[in-house]
Parts: sequence; structure tokens; C-alpha cells
Amino acid sequence: FGTAVLMQATLHRFVLNHIVKAPDLFAPMIMAENFASILCLPIWIWVSDRFGKHRAISYAALWVAFWSLFLPLVETGDAALYFTLILLRGSSLASILFLASSISADVVDFDTVVSGRQRTGLYFAVWGMASKLSIGLGVLLATSLPSFFGFNPSDILHTDSSLSALKIIYGWLPALIMLLGIPFLWNFPIDKDHQQELRTKISAAAISEELSDIAK
Repeated sequence: FGTAVLMQATLHRFVLNHIVKAPDLFAPMIMAENFASILCLPIWIWVSDRFGKHRAISYAALWVAFWSLFLPLVETGDAALYFTLILLRGSSLASILFLASSISADVVDFDTVVSGRQRTGLYFAVWGMASKLSIGLGVLLATSLPSFFGFNPSDILHTDSSLSALKIIYGWLPALIMLLGIPFLWNFPIDKDHQQELRTKISAAAISEELSDIAK
């Protein structure tokens, strides 16, 4: 999901400059997208309470993928349409980051119960490394693929084929990557009930250890 989102984030300005041809829209669009994402976060938290975090993040990814399908339809002068699509698409982005971090904490609890060790630092170090790799992959794909199809952002004039490739890489490819990622989370085994069981076992182990220390 991070790779797909970063692909689009990297290409926002290219699409604005060379397709929509409204470069001044970039800053207000990004600001509005972030506000929309934060304002909609409580909705996605409610969805996670109702259906589980793994299903909520899957729905959020589907939301991004759905609106991304329409991005290649944007043409020169469609500033209002493009702005609206970005707002709709971006309204679930914060929830993806928020819920993913919460799920990673659940994995730490699972490991604590299974291994009997507290390895939070290790897990979050791996999580941070994986996040950076996804960012790097997203930027790599966003910059190399359009170039492969003949798009050069420094050119004043572009062929129709290079612009079409840019739009597909910007809209449809990230949507496909999102869809490919959903099966990995849809039946994620640590649901709300399982997480509550894990917390109960961790609490019980902590109490037992405390009583043992008192007895010693």
C-alpha cells in the first residue's frame, strides 16, 4: 500500500504540470488532501471497530484504488475534476498509516505471548525499514516507468503515448498494486477477539512475574 501511495505522490506534480496544466494547484491540493485525510480518520476508526483493523485497512485501500481508476481520464483543463478525485482518493490515506501501525503493535503482542520475550524495538525497527523500502520502491517505479515509455519531465512537448503511459502508471498501476495487497490482510489472523486474548495473557504473565518477585 505504501508503494502504491508513494508512486502517486511522486507523480502528482508531473500530472499537474504536463496533463492538467495547472501547476499552481499543487500546494493547495496537497494541503486539502491532508486535511480531508485527517478529518475522515474517525470514520475509518469506526470502520475498524465495526469490522476489524485488517478489514478496515483493506476497505481503505479499495477506496484509494477505486478513485485512482478515474485519474487517467483527466485531461488538460480538468483542474476541478482532478482536485475532487484527489480529495476523494486521499480521504483514506491517514487511516492506512494509522491502522497499519496499530496492526504492527498487535503482531508485537503475539510475539510476546509466543516467545515470552519483549522485542518491541526489534519489530518496530524492521517495520521502519520495511516502510522506507516501500517508499523507495514507490519512488523508483514512479520515476523509472514513465521514463521507460518516453516521458521526460524536462521536455516541453510530449507524445500522446508518453502522456498516456504516465496517466496509466499514475492511476491504474497503483490501483492494481493495492488490489494485489488486499488478500494478504483480508483474513489476517489477529482480529479483535484474538488481540483481547493476547492482552489478557500478557497481563496474566506480568502479574505472575510480579508475584514471583514478591515471593523471592
